[in-house]
Amino acid sequence: MKDTLLRVGRNTVFISIEKVIEVLASIATVAIVARYLSIELVGQYIFIVTVVGFLLMGSFAGLERILIRNISREKERTNYYLHGAVTVRNIMFVSILCILSMLLFFMHFDKTSLIATGIFITSEFLSYQGLTYMAIFKAYERMEYNTVITFVTKIITLGATALAVYLDLGFISVFLAITAGNLFKSITAFSLFKKLKLSGPTIRNSISNPWKELLRESYIIALTTILAVVCVRMEVFILKAFSTLKDVALFQVSHNIIMQFQVIPMAAISALAPMLSREASFVKGINKNLIEKLLTVLLCVGFPITILGFYCASDIIYFIYGVKYLQAATSLRILICSSVFIILFYLFETLLVSINRQNYIGYGWMFCFAINLILGLLLVPFIGYIGASIAVMFAYIGLCVFLYFSLIWFMPIKISMRAILKVFTSASVMIVYLSLFPIKTNNSTTLVIVNVFIAILLYLGTYFAWNFFSKKTDLVKGLVFPQKEH
Repeated sequence: MKDTLLRVGRNTVFISIEKVIEVLASIATVAIVARYLSIELVGQYIFIVTVVGFLLMGSFAGLERILIRNISREKERTNYYLHGAVTVRNIMFVSILCILSMLLFFMHFDKTSLIATGIFITSEFLSYQGLTYMAIFKAYERMEYNTVITFVTKIITLGATALAVYLDLGFISVFLAITAGNLFKSITAFSLFKKLKLSGPTIRNSISNPWKELLRESYIIALTTILAVVCVRMEVFILKAFSTLKDVALFQVSHNIIMQFQVIPMAAISALAPMLSREASFVKGINKNLIEKLLTVLLCVGFPITILGFYCASDIIYFIYGVKYLQAATSLRILICSSVFIILFYLFETLLVSINRQNYIGYGWMFCFAINLILGLLLVPFIGYIGASIAVMFAYIGLCVFLYFSLIWFMPIKISMRAILKVFTSASVMIVYLSLFPIKTNNSTTLVIVNVFIAILLYLGTYFAWNFFSKKTDLVKGLVFPQKEH
């Protein structure tokens, strides 16, 4: 058990570093692009990256999870599953590309935007080529290789973007910079895979290609991913139809920040995925005490992130995107209210995949889609990007609640009332301080950081005070001896 915890901790550290690198590089890249292009072109850039990128993600997202799950259980069949995964990935990529082509036909893009889209599609294919082998590194719990590959990839992308902006090479050059990084990822991941000799028997010696089996299992998650993309990014379409590209940009800059807040929880859950998959294959169910502890930890992390994000919304927008995007702070405050639910969603989703109940993730996204579509159509025509933010917030909350009740149907889990009270009490102390007694910042970054630091100390102090008094009470109870019976 100790070795398992050490391995999970080590993997969590490496995945956390990888996610932090991705977040920082993404923020830096968008910050450079946002300052270089006009707001309208930023809206077009976001539209292409968001719609095309996340739609194509459906060609691999589901496959990655099944590949990690199967290889972590049967490492001796790595090459067998890899052969099938490559086939499925290509089939799904081409299928989604056909759908995307029809979609682009109705978008009426100009020539420049079409060229940029074609370059980005090529870039995404190279990315998934690399991610196929990086998924195997995850299954073998060799996350350090993924961290190094991601680091160099992002450095190349960021450097190429800065060079394109410095030389004023135009809109298309921004997408060529992304392609340069993904080309490195693809070549390096494949080379490392061959060097580490993780494949076992060569593909020619494989008895069969399990692509049908993998497709059957992964297409549900793939369709779910596409549905999730359409659901989460639906507001981009609605805003483009009923509002302006400026509103698209203001909504997306705040929404992107929300997604970046989930780095550490996502890393921890990703590190646990191989272990949970193995445990689910050996025993009927997963350790419920472990799940309760994970829930407690995620709540402990989620609430401070939500509260501090709400408090620092204007400063975050200003620091990343500059003064011309300060309007997006209101959108960020609305979206940040769903942050803790997004964090919990990743855990529920991973657990459902581990127990082979991934179809319920699809049902959850259908529920989320309905909420988002109805609220988006009702609110966006009247209050623009603010309405889009409200719709997405309620959609995320509904998704998390749906997956929670789906999970407990198969695997009864609970969290103690004491743990809930500790988190809520500690969060309340933070809110009281930030609302009533904060130091006046006067737009000073240093004073904002001081306020955040004090709020975190109050949160941790309250939380650990709960632990201290709880242990003291338990100790007193333990010293009370029962009376003798006469």
